[in-house]
Amino acid sequence: MATTMTKTSRWPCGTGQWNNTKVVIVARDARTRDHLVRSWSEQFDVGIALTPLELIQTLETEGLRISTVVIADVAGSAEAPELASFLDEYYPWLRVITEATSSATATEAFPEREQQSHAAS
Repeated sequence: MATTMTKTSRWPCGTGQWNNTKVVIVARDARTRDHLVRSWSEQFDVGIALTPLELIQTLETEGLRISTVVIADVAGSAEAPELASFLDEYYPWLRVITEATSSATATEAFPEREQQSHAAS
């Protein structure tokens, strides 16, 4: 009797990279959103959410396929720290990046901040 193995959608194959992880950008400002989408889409599948409700709907639909949420600015009644706290509690597998995150992580999400800080020096 032969044993068979099934391949899951997150199982590494070939290159050793995880398959199809997705980053969701939460930004209401079109310029900021476009910049972040361009930055992140070089290496990841990128989605967009304009509001916390859209983000939650996307998370419920796509589940573990989403690995990272980048919060630039939030439309609606929730503030970015509240949304980040909610995501941390209810979606513990997510990496959540906000402008309030440590400077090293923030420069990764918001590379223009790094360029501005060097220009000011």
